Amino acid sequence: MQGSPGSETRSLLVVNEQFSDKRNTANGTLWTDTNNWLLVKLRYIIMGVLVGAAGDNLFARDFIFSNYLDNQVYINPATASMLDNAEVTMTYRNQWPGLSATYVTYSASYAQPVSFLHGGLGLHVTNDAIQQGVLSTTSVNGIYGYYINLDRRTRIGAGIQASLSFRNLSADGFEFESDLLYGMGMGTNGESVPGYTTHYPDFSIGFLGEFDEKYTAGFAVHHLLQPVISDQSVIENRLQRRYSLHAHAIIDVNTHYRRKSIFLMPGIHYHQQQSYQQLNYGTTVHYEPLIMGVWLRQDLGFHFDAAIFLLGISLSNYSFVYSYDVNLSGNHFFLSKMGAHEVTFLIEFQYKSKRKKRGAIKCPDI
Repeated sequence: MQGSPGSETRSLLVVNEQFSDKRNTANGTLWTDTNNWLLVKLRYIIMGVLVGAAGDNLFARDFIFSNYLDNQVYINPATASMLDNAEVTMTYRNQWPGLSATYVTYSASYAQPVSFLHGGLGLHVTNDAIQQGVLSTTSVNGIYGYYINLDRRTRIGAGIQASLSFRNLSADGFEFESDLLYGMGMGTNGESVPGYTTHYPDFSIGFLGEFDEKYTAGFAVHHLLQPVISDQSVIENRLQRRYSLHAHAIIDVNTHYRRKSIFLMPGIHYHQQQSYQQLNYGTTVHYEPLIMGVWLRQDLGFHFDAAIFLLGISLSNYSFVYSYDVNLSGNHFFLSKMGAHEVTFLIEFQYKSKRKKRGAIKCPDI
């Protein structure tokens, strides 16, 4: 569920010409069973993760972006309540690019303030796919946010998100261990998993507070209805609620001796979904036009999962940020292959002649 190695607890592993049998999102550790090394180099190995007692944990966790400060509409629908300009955000994420069992995510959102609604509206579309679409989920999310001013320096907002998701599992090419052993003259060939296509509605809520246009903190709950996301004739797999807490600040460290300001944007993001917990924290630095950042991801037991390095550029209303997740979860064969690439492109449009920079890579007015 996080945005890097071991990030999404989506227990399906489609491995092409490589072998692994479980991705543990608690600490990013990848276990291998030495009894299964005979299966290395055999294509499309999918262990029996679609059925059995562990069914409730399968495919039931969300992805989380490493560069979450530029994907706040995804993290918290209340973000739409406090926008000062219209924003378009596009993100591409490729997890475990060194293996063929890649997790690829696309995201695009548009959000803008709407004065007569005393808040803002947003539209967010995501597509999350495993192994070129063996399992894919596309979600269309409509967002409304409303805010109130507590005083001249403080405001709070709330947001609601209504979603419709489409999920497809293609069973073509599935091979289980029993199938491979049967092909080598051992055992029987009897395992099969039917594919399916389904859709389901969903709802999420969020709350946000802002002080002095520099300090922001929020809380969100996604998947309020815990919808069934699989074909119930196969197994009833529900999407568990995701709880998020996040905060960030914008700190101007400018001095009179510099012609340009330097902004530090420290932040922290915690989320929990079922038994999985993740904590991201770090700092992004904006020294116009450069953007640089270092973040860490871990669980609450201080098992470090990844170090995240960001580098980007911000020009006028446009920002481009690239991040790479370096696996810190342990020493194993796949360590060098379990990074994650993420690219975010953001465009900001001035709204009613007022333009205020917000977020991690968008510095305030100088």
